[in-house]
Amino acid sequence: MSQTAIETEHQYCFETLSNPLRLDIIDLLQKGNLNVSQIAGATKAERSRVSHALQVLRRCHLVQTEKRGREILYGLNKETPIFKEARGNIFMLVAQHCRANCAVCARTGRAPFR
Repeated sequence: MSQTAIETEHQYCFETLSNPLRLDIIDLLQKGNLNVSQIAGATKAERSRVSHALQVLRRCHLVQTEKRGREILYGLNKETPIFKEARGNIFMLVAQHCRANCAVCARTGRAPFR
């Protein structure tokens, strides 16, 4: 069975958001724009890993850049529908979904696909 274009699109989106470092970066950037060194320091991740994670987030239009002199700041792309719908807080949107729909998973501690 072949995947449709929309299934593939959703898969890429969820894979992007399933990475713990990328989620940490999104969480940090909800508080304001930061450069790579600041993000690396806050996440305790190597700068190269942070740069790669930011590249993936930019490709998905979740993060945008702003150049200030020689410094590049990263911030959330608030025009992306996922942030517009969540009013800037994607984690709040996910938490609302989980409270309403994921009671069995939360109670058992097991994801439905394991």
